[in-house]
Amino acid sequence: AKGSPTTMALSETLSTIYLFVWESRITKELRLKMNYLEGIRSIHHSYL
Repeated sequence: AKGSPTTMALSETLSTIYLFVWESRITKELRLKMNYLEGIRSIHHSYL
């Protein structure tokens, strides 16, 4: 069933899910890094 609509829809759905998972993972990591940096910055400010 090469090029059939159902296969296209399936692969599109899978790629959408894949991208969504990756995006949420990356944003979670970035948020953690930002929180970490903010924490360090606030510690530095409290020592000044």
